Amino acid sequence: GQGHSLVGDNGPIVFDIFDRGVSISNKLKIKIQNLYISKFGIVIFVEDATTESFVFNNTITDNLHGIRFTSGPYNNQIIGNNLNRNVVRSISLIYVNNSFISNNLVANTTEVSSSAFELFSAFNNTIKNNVADSNRFGITLSLSHHNVIDNNNFSYNSGNPFSSGIYLDSS
Repeated sequence: GQGHSLVGDNGPIVFDIFDRGVSISNKLKIKIQNLYISKFGIVIFVEDATTESFVFNNTITDNLHGIRFTSGPYNNQIIGNNLNRNVVRSISLIYVNNSFISNNLVANTTEVSSSAFELFSAFNNTIKNNVADSNRFGITLSLSHHNVIDNNNFSYNSGNPFSSGIYLDSS
């Protein structure tokens, strides 16, 4: 069926990381699906021991951050989302383990230090069958180990001489 819309104020993009569209903490088996979300600081913010959650088939456009999992979530899935024109990062895993990210389209992440996908201190995650088009970096891995990056298409990720499809830092 048709999803629902969640839209921030009609002004410019809000650059406040505490302005969240959906915020989840310490939950089990949450489903966030079929939403259109725009004009928030962080669109989908999942933290702490949130486990076995599913972010599926959402359209996330014109935000500061797209989907951010941080501080301990594990065994989660981010599948089939369309993220476009987000400013800093579109999909971030920070201190996240054993999650699966697949079949997402991330395009036009606009900040000069931005990544379509970011893993920071993230372990045993799978990033598979995604498309990152026209971002500075397709994927950035920092202090992250034992992750599987398979069959992704990172194209036209540029903006300065340091741009790349895959950027590794201490990983």
